[in-house]
Amino acid sequence: MARSRNIRFVNFKNIPSRATVRSLAGQVLSYIRLLKKQDLSGECEMLILANPRNLIMMFDLIKNLRNTFNVRILTYNVTLETKRKLGLLYPGYLEKEKLFNLNTKVKKIRIQRSVGNFNKWNKLQIDKYKKQPLVIKLIRNKIKRIIDEESSEIINDYLLAQKVMSKLKPKVLLTTTDPDTKILPYIDKANELGIKTVNLQHGAFFSIDPPSNVPESQYFITWSKLTKLILSKNKYFNKVRMLQWQSPFHSLPSQTNRRVKHD
Repeated sequence: MARSRNIRFVNFKNIPSRATVRSLAGQVLSYIRLLKKQDLSGECEMLILANPRNLIMMFDLIKNLRNTFNVRILTYNVTLETKRKLGLLYPGYLEKEKLFNLNTKVKKIRIQRSVGNFNKWNKLQIDKYKKQPLVIKLIRNKIKRIIDEESSEIINDYLLAQKVMSKLKPKVLLTTTDPDTKILPYIDKANELGIKTVNLQHGAFFSIDPPSNVPESQYFITWSKLTKLILSKNKYFNKVRMLQWQSPFHSLPSQTNRRVKHD
């Protein structure tokens, strides 16, 4: 009956018998998210886009930011455990998965059809590697894997980024995992619209890091003077304006039970 009336439903008989309790709970939660859609309303001065773990660890920082700015929180891949914590720390936070609507899905399907014909990509030639067929094959296979496994989510995010930025109209976009593909579409759209983009260092960076690790944000806030000094020797980081601060993810108590002051 639900199928005949075009009502969303899930048939739990189709779930494998070997599925764990955690995986079943995750599937149920994902379907609940589809039913509980969120609506973008009201503008903000700062939009913080980060995964649930980082948001929970950044509570003190975000609390201080909220004392100065009108802040909205956008996250993704929320689990049952983090959902409870986020609800207590950030009432009214937004989930990417709850912002997708039918119009977004239709647009995504059209785009996928236009780029999904691998016959075109399979003819890709690169002059630099024309005498290295194995390299060409590796690149083609990489493109195919991205199209098959990642394109759907990437297209979703690019479409949603336009909607989010146009509705919330933030002046600053703050992220923590740039250049992760889950947030790059939002950074690209913000840069395109003239919105300031800031990335907080979330892990170790080195002077030998490849260009694929370089943030696309306009400003990159490092954990320390040492980190900034190390990355200044990496030519790929020359385009990024680095600002020295401290990690919002770690608290290092001293002998007097005070926070250690970073250089």
